[in-house]
Amino acid sequence: MFRVKLLLVAGVGVLFSAFLVIAFRQQLQNAFFANLSRFGTAQLHLQVVQDVPLTGTASRFDYQAVDAEHHRLYIAHENDDRVTVVDTQERRVIGDVTDIAYPHGVILIPQLKRVYATAEGTNEVVVFDAETLKILNRVAIGKIPDGLTYDPNSNQIFVSTEGEDAVSVMNVATNKFVTRIPVGKRVGNSHYDDVSKHVFTTVGNENALVEIDPVHNQMIGKYDMTGCDHPHGFAIASFNHTAYVTCEHNNVMLVFDLNSKKILQKESVGFTPDVVDFDPGTKKLYVGSESGIVAIFEASDTGVKKLGWNFLVRHAHSVAVNPMTHELYVPVDDLDGKPALRIFKPL
Repeated sequence: MFRVKLLLVAGVGVLFSAFLVIAFRQQLQNAFFANLSRFGTAQLHLQVVQDVPLTGTASRFDYQAVDAEHHRLYIAHENDDRVTVVDTQERRVIGDVTDIAYPHGVILIPQLKRVYATAEGTNEVVVFDAETLKILNRVAIGKIPDGLTYDPNSNQIFVSTEGEDAVSVMNVATNKFVTRIPVGKRVGNSHYDDVSKHVFTTVGNENALVEIDPVHNQMIGKYDMTGCDHPHGFAIASFNHTAYVTCEHNNVMLVFDLNSKKILQKESVGFTPDVVDFDPGTKKLYVGSESGIVAIFEASDTGVKKLGWNFLVRHAHSVAVNPMTHELYVPVDDLDGKPALRIFKPL
């Protein structure tokens, strides 16, 4: 009996110690973010324009899609099962598309006036009208759908389906699943390249960038991202035909020439980098990270020049730039207990 009591006391002591460790780590993390927030934006040469209140709960966001012509921004509110639509000119929410279970990727096809969002909770691509915001179709696409991209030539959408170790394809005209292209484990984001007319995807477990022929729906190349541990997010610039690939596990970005298929440069970025967006007008590259540290680069034909690297806002892993106004959009999951869209402009 005494031995049982002793074991119980010891067990309670271990649990209490673990609780103290977790609480201490949380305090350190809160202090870390509080200190960083005092000086980040000035050193990044960004100015806060406005905080736009968003609907839903104070929870995690994911990808965004900018419709600069019609002044709209579509934001995947990942942990709130909705895509929120913001008027970027009036800077207010104009609607929500709900019943999208755990959305990740979101893209707009302007000529069709359609928006496509991946729903991990139901393993679908949800299609809704860009004007009325009414859901039009739901397409079963495969396990754990994440980022997606559109090829206008084949009229197909290519979806990173991590649970399938593949890129899954759907036909936009018929809203039907077409095929699945095996690429490897831990599939990252996917982007269409309007120079080669091909689709590129990152593969985390193989530290590779994959090239896909969207006409024949097959992989035609796999390129080693040497020095990159677990590539995930990336962006493609057309003016120099270059991919900027971020690496989640070692916090770097590779500059990869899509013509020569060679790595040109390696740069440090924020801890656990995620979304990358490129502004073709200013040639600025924005790299978000889970740590809230954002890195800004200026792109050229030969590489990139780092313009700034600092804390922007907590959990600033999702960034999107407006190519017309050059404003930077960063959804904030918890701003005084409520979600908000923080808008920045470059100084």
